[in-house]
Amino acid sequence: MNNPTGIAVGPDGTVYVSDSGNHVVRAISTNGTIRTVAGTGRDGAGAPEPAVGAKATDVPPAFPNDLAVGQDGTVFIADGRTVRVYALAPDGTISVRADASTGNGVLPSPMGAPSGLAVAPDGTLYIADRANYQIIALGPDGSVRLAAGGMGGSVTDSSGLATETPVGPVTGIAADTSGDLWISSASALLRLSGTTLTKVTEPVGSVATVSAGRDGVYLVDQQERAVRRLTRDNRVSTVATFAPTQQPILWAAAAAAPDGPIYLVDNAANRVLAAGIGSAASDGTAQGNNRVWWPYAVGAVALLAVLLIGAWVVRRRRPESHWRTETGADHA
Repeated sequence: MNNPTGIAVGPDGTVYVSDSGNHVVRAISTNGTIRTVAGTGRDGAGAPEPAVGAKATDVPPAFPNDLAVGQDGTVFIADGRTVRVYALAPDGTISVRADASTGNGVLPSPMGAPSGLAVAPDGTLYIADRANYQIIALGPDGSVRLAAGGMGGSVTDSSGLATETPVGPVTGIAADTSGDLWISSASALLRLSGTTLTKVTEPVGSVATVSAGRDGVYLVDQQERAVRRLTRDNRVSTVATFAPTQQPILWAAAAAAPDGPIYLVDNAANRVLAAGIGSAASDGTAQGNNRVWWPYAVGAVALLAVLLIGAWVVRRRRPESHWRTETGADHA
């Protein structure tokens, strides 16, 4: 691999990776087999739009970055250099889902640099346009609308109507099982629920990128070299860490596999990492506290029991005369 940047997991557990420096998309099957599913290996800058029914391995993207997978297995590929979002069908054919002409007359600015993708449960495809600080929504019916942003490069500090609230330079987006869209931008975490955009205030750290799993939202805290999980009841826990030598990496993508580990892109070392994590129900972690509390509680109860038993044994061993002298009655 050469400069991998994007990663996504399909419904069958296949891991898709944007091998950006080689201008291809790889698929890693559950048995570890790696194959090329899109791209020819050459830079596709200036390449014409693919013909109907074109094989994905015959079409050269220029610099594929983020990826997303729909429930039907379609792999969406963001290509910033050609300003296109490709749709790779399960049968291996490829087509253009969006480009600079998408949403003409509807969006405040033509799509300039697709850099983040997410697919909602209802099939809506969200595209983060980093160049224009906007998030575009493409409905399964072909409709196009502005979902959030388009207001400049700052990041909101309060709630507001999403289309009138700035999202800043988006670094990652993810749609959870309820349809809410999570946005990482300028180290902050935003949540788009319905038409309202809110900055998340939970202590999640410095957020570099975001991904959504079945048991919460996963966040890469680049500054602290950690992966955190934010559950639906607003509990924050650390589920994985990486070494100090890996500090300047993992900025690009993280994807929570269905019933599997968290996958991360090690951009500097050109590799993909997998970290096993526990379920959110077993965290035992309160909001803003990454400690597991139950071992301390069990230890405290055990210590108290030992002290009480010891005190009882000492009193039992005292002579009867001592009991009567000290208390005036035998309470033993």
